[in-house]
Amino acid sequence: MKKNCNVFTIVVVSVLFAACTPQPPTSDQVQQKRMETLVAEGVAQVGAPAIVNFQELRDMKETYELRDQTGLVIYVYLENMIPTIVPGHTSLGGKLTFVCVGTGYGLPYGTQFSNPEKVSWHERSGWLKLPQAEPNGLFMPSTAEGTWIKCKDPNGGKEVKPILLEPRGVYSPFKFPVDK
Repeated sequence: MKKNCNVFTIVVVSVLFAACTPQPPTSDQVQQKRMETLVAEGVAQVGAPAIVNFQELRDMKETYELRDQTGLVIYVYLENMIPTIVPGHTSLGGKLTFVCVGTGYGLPYGTQFSNPEKVSWHERSGWLKLPQAEPNGLFMPSTAEGTWIKCKDPNGGKEVKPILLEPRGVYSPFKFPVDK
């Protein structure tokens, strides 16, 4: 009986040790570790950008606030989609068409002010990544083709407002003079 108990104990301990043996890392885990090491080395050698004015963040905040105004009138311009040469009107004519004098660089439409995801604990599911809305209450797309650019009023006014440029359209709070 004592011999059977010793054998049983040895088997149980062996099974426990076998279950606790760490598994070899997967190729994804190895790649992730290498990338973390490489990025850490790059940050150590180059350092972080010396951003002190946070102008792009200010531009994005202002763009959100200007887009939130009630009574906003937008003028919409569409690119000529007929495949003919129309000099001076669209990029289809073989030359660039001036839109406006901008302030700052454009912000891609998909740029987000807040983190696009939040981590939330759920009793049945555990930790989950959930989408997080922007300050305006909307959920931004993960990809978008448009660019927000802050333009000076081309009609001589002193206003600077954001316009949305897309590959086939321009959406502006200003009326543009038509090319002649």
